[in-house]
Amino acid sequence: MAAPSGNCRHGRQMRIDWNPRSVGKKFTPFNKWLKNSQSINQLTSASEKQRIEFIKAYLREHGLVDIEISSYTSSSTLIKFRLKETGKYWHQTSWGGFYQRGLKRNCIDANQTLILNPLIEDLMLARETPALRIEGDNNESKRIYFYSPRYNWICCQDWKTIRTGCMDNEGNVIPISPTNWQHDFRSVCGKSEYVQCLIWNQFGGIVDEDWKYESPRSPIPCTSFDGFRGVFNLNNVLTGNTTGFSIKSAPDRIDYLKEVISRQGYCKTGSPWILDEETFDSKSWNSKKAIPYFAWDEEYGKERFRAYWSHLFDDERSNKRLEGAWDRTEFIRNRFAKKGYDVPEDWTYKTDADSRTTPIPFRYKEKWYRMTWNYFQSGVRVDCDNYLYFVTLQDRDHTVLKIGLTQNALSKRYPRHRLKDIHYVTESRSEPQIREVEAIVLFMTRKYAVADKLPLEFDGRTEARSMDMRIDKTISLIQKIFKDIDRKYQALPLIF
Repeated sequence: MAAPSGNCRHGRQMRIDWNPRSVGKKFTPFNKWLKNSQSINQLTSASEKQRIEFIKAYLREHGLVDIEISSYTSSSTLIKFRLKETGKYWHQTSWGGFYQRGLKRNCIDANQTLILNPLIEDLMLARETPALRIEGDNNESKRIYFYSPRYNWICCQDWKTIRTGCMDNEGNVIPISPTNWQHDFRSVCGKSEYVQCLIWNQFGGIVDEDWKYESPRSPIPCTSFDGFRGVFNLNNVLTGNTTGFSIKSAPDRIDYLKEVISRQGYCKTGSPWILDEETFDSKSWNSKKAIPYFAWDEEYGKERFRAYWSHLFDDERSNKRLEGAWDRTEFIRNRFAKKGYDVPEDWTYKTDADSRTTPIPFRYKEKWYRMTWNYFQSGVRVDCDNYLYFVTLQDRDHTVLKIGLTQNALSKRYPRHRLKDIHYVTESRSEPQIREVEAIVLFMTRKYAVADKLPLEFDGRTEARSMDMRIDKTISLIQKIFKDIDRKYQALPLIF
């Protein structure tokens, strides 16, 4: 063993050369050396003080320094010393060991005589895992306990594993790093307790009380703080392939799904959602397929919706909308029926860009109507008649033409100083019918729109038109559209 170089406590690299195992020159037989140098045949012929001096002289001649011998008793007398090759670190062996080396003419084995603990402490510090405790005899089976930044836990390795794993080809001690931790889960102390703490801190869960660690692949049954069951695989947890309680970790994913749907419904609407188990295909379902469920609405009762897995956890998606309905035809029919509107049985919802603005036919009190989904959603009523008006409005800064609808007299709708002229008013019709007329007229006169030139507080700015629009042609347009829509309403439901 060559001397460790550098001082790890001051940030310099520590280098250890573990070969050759035998260093220094070969020992000569002690009795031969004693006769040649001291002219006596046996050590027992000398006094106790001389014996110690003779032994020290013999060892110094063979490369040992700082030799310490408290007293000489026999061949079992312990001798402490240092070697040039190992620097500051102390060695220890018995006098009998040196005597036998002399007889066999061997060199000293630095690995065998080194007092390991000080070296281990320095090496562990250089590896950036300071030793907390060192146990065992002075050999390769020593066990070293240290804090692991990889696991945030106490770990333990034997000296041989640490020694062979922490050095490069040149004998430099390699600090641990995320790319070379130099220890794995096998080194973790108290594996069952570690897993319990890991599940608690990382996933917010409690491992079953009777569970004990067996292997990295053995299942870990546990329960989340909010009551979900899960079964984890330790390998997946440690490698980041499992990030927490989910449908993937659930022992029964259908039960898990039912619970998630119920809770999300309660959080979003105040009432639990219920999985539609008759429609739901549990065998072929995956997170990219829609989940059918029932939701309760105080006004419309039980309705069936769809949601994708990711949508369940989106607070912006309550799904009480047409887009979230499992069967949009059934959804609309149910909503209309709650208002007393009877939609024909052969009518079906068509999913296209204009579906929200396509009129839906229905019968109400023996009379036929039609209404777009957007109008229905905005609260348009068939039992409330309105009429369309075409007027000139004037205020201090603006004079505009205005198209609109109302059920009240225009004198109540606008103050006298603002209503300059009344150009035309239609007959009263149901609100959805008159809104159809208004929507078409506004669309066909959109090039005269002046909403962007009026202040935000201007009442009715989106229906305002510039004074450049011909009044007579606009009146003719209103009359024509009114008659066309009237004919369509009279032909209901045959036109569908």
